This record gives sequence, structure tokens and C-alpha cells, in this order.
Amino acid sequence: MAHKLVGIIVLLWDMYFILLETMKIRKTGFCSDVLANVIFQILTFALVIMNFAGARDANFRIISIFILLTGYAHLILQLRLFESTAILVSLLQEISKSIRVFFLVFLIAIIGIANMFFVMQGVSIDYGFGEDDAELVGYNFA
Repeated sequence: MAHKLVGIIVLLWDMYFILLETMKIRKTGFCSDVLANVIFQILTFALVIMNFAGARDANFRIISIFILLTGYAHLILQLRLFESTAILVSLLQEISKSIRVFFLVFLIAIIGIANMFFVMQGVSIDYGFGEDDAELVGYNFA
């Protein structure tokens, strides 16, 4: 019961922030920070709805991983409020802008390697053909 209550609170919280961010977009126009906040809140809203519907498939995990990554990115950006971390966060933003192409290539490589491990993990599932399937990656892979 408490889990559903927390889910309802998160839904109401998300609707409130979606409303605030859309009013901010109307007032000031599109900004990358505001648009990122709207996307984050909409995805969180969708994730809670999927949780209430009982979804536990790969799409649920993908959306939850994306929400976690964007949540930590928001946390880092919110650290600009403090004087001691504002310079560091601004420095990281400027450095990441200058090496954007490297990040793109690095991200493609990470996604490719993650996809390879995902496929290999699927190979380790016993399909009833014997021990040959498990020999490739072992029983305790991933």
C-alpha cells in the first residue's frame, strides 16, 4: 500500500512540475535546461504509470536507466547553486562542450559494447540444448 501511495505522490509531483516547466517554456521560450526538465518529468511520469500497469520488460528497464542517468545529470547541474561547486560544474560544462565529438564516439563505443554483452547474456540462457550454451559465457554472467 505504501508503494502505491508513493507512486501517486510521484505522479502528482510530476504533473505539477510538467505544468511549471510548460509555463516556463511559454514565458521564456525553449531552453535546453527547461526542455531536459520536461523530458525528465514526462519519462518519470510514464515510468510510474508503467509500474502501476505491472510492466517489467526491457522497455521498463531502458526507461528507468535513462531516467537515472538524466537524474544524476540534473543533480550535477543543481550543484551550481553552491559557490564551492559552481566553478567546477561550469568548468565541466565548458570542457564537455569542447570535446563533444569525442563524447559521441565514446558513447557509440559504450553502447556497442553494452549491446554485445546483452547478446552474450542472452546466449547464457539455457534453451534446453545442453551445456554448450553455458560454456560461452559461464553460468553467472551478468
